[in-house]
Amino acid sequence: MFRLTSEINIGRYKSIKPISVKINRSIFDFVDKAVFKMPDAAKVMNGNLLVQNKADTALLFKQGDAVSIQLGYNGELKEEFKGFVTKVNHTSPVEIECEGYAYQLRSGRNITKVYTKTTLKSVLQDITSPTDIKLGEIPDVSIDRLAVNDKSGTEVLLLLKNYYKLEFFFHGDELSANLLYLNREANVKYRLGFNVIKADELKLKNGGSDKVVVRFLSDKNNGEKVSGKVGNTQQKDAKEELLKVPSVSDQKSLEKIAEKHAYTLNYGGYEGKIECFLSPYCIPGFRASFEDLKHTEKNGNYYVQATEVSYGKEGARRSVTIGAKLSTDVKTNK
Repeated sequence: MFRLTSEINIGRYKSIKPISVKINRSIFDFVDKAVFKMPDAAKVMNGNLLVQNKADTALLFKQGDAVSIQLGYNGELKEEFKGFVTKVNHTSPVEIECEGYAYQLRSGRNITKVYTKTTLKSVLQDITSPTDIKLGEIPDVSIDRLAVNDKSGTEVLLLLKNYYKLEFFFHGDELSANLLYLNREANVKYRLGFNVIKADELKLKNGGSDKVVVRFLSDKNNGEKVSGKVGNTQQKDAKEELLKVPSVSDQKSLEKIAEKHAYTLNYGGYEGKIECFLSPYCIPGFRASFEDLKHTEKNGNYYVQATEVSYGKEGARRSVTIGAKLSTDVKTNK
């Protein structure tokens, strides 16, 4: 028998029992989010000792309080969220809004600096240095020049994301970035009718025949152009898309950026949401193996783009958004 268990801490209060929690994480939005709904009045305990019988819940928590959420079955807990309180809404029930560790980048110092002859990892080390954020997997990308003018850490991430077609995401306090899809050791297996409740939102995306070739273009500091093409350049009817990448003269870095963009344009397979139980554990960036015995055309390995976890008195569910059917030759960042 599966018994839903949790360990939820906010500020100095431990083992909190909320009415409900909803957690959203995505590779497309590096700001993890969690929203609690709590009763208006709460009992405050110290072990088995009752400290306060009817405390005003909204007054117990404040902006900046550390938050950790672990959920699971039968005491086997997995970390679903780690971050900070951003807002306490004095509603009924009380609503507490939280953000992941991107909160420290957004609420910290603004940056004005010109980075020259550097790397993506060096830039990230600089903008995260005043925070508790650690760096995870970071692709090797050379940057000739990056001008930052009075921007927060999150605004710098957005700049890098738009310039270099990167995806940033957090796992707790660890920030990772990727160009090609991650080949993580922590894979997850889903089978419709076994650990998948619904898969009727999956839609077929045509692709897989390399119909788009990406031509990349960048400028060196001396004004010279660096260019090239990736994709199936032998296909006569292939469309060509121009990708301008600012201030990167390293050919290998440009090819990595362009290959990621080309793969995004050309992949085929199913994409959309599947509704699952809380277990197996899954977060954005995982490789999901999906099996449908009735509709075998859906079978394959997919890139997990987003998850939404809901937890409350009625149980727990994990909604998983998949996209980009992964081919066997898709490797890691390195």
